[in-house]
Amino acid sequence: MRAAVPPTFVELDQGLPQQVIEIYLDSAPDLLEQLVQGIRQRTSEQILAAAHTLGVCSARVGANELAELCKKVSEVTHAVDTLLVEEK
Repeated sequence: MRAAVPPTFVELDQGLPQQVIEIYLDSAPDLLEQLVQGIRQRTSEQILAAAHTLGVCSARVGANELAELCKKVSEVTHAVDTLLVEEK
């Protein structure tokens, strides 16, 4: 007897992709605001957390340009942190 093939996400719920996009559209503005606040306050932990979360979520829904920008923000933040540590 053959094992049953598990259903795909599409077979489970036709509305799932739309729900994911709606959740992204609801949460992205808050994540962007957190990123902006982190930059204004020069809080690298907040910048890195917001950039990472926004970047991953953006990549998942196909917002690749925003995901790439978030990656660059993270890289620059890491570089600045490294320079500051080396100066001490």
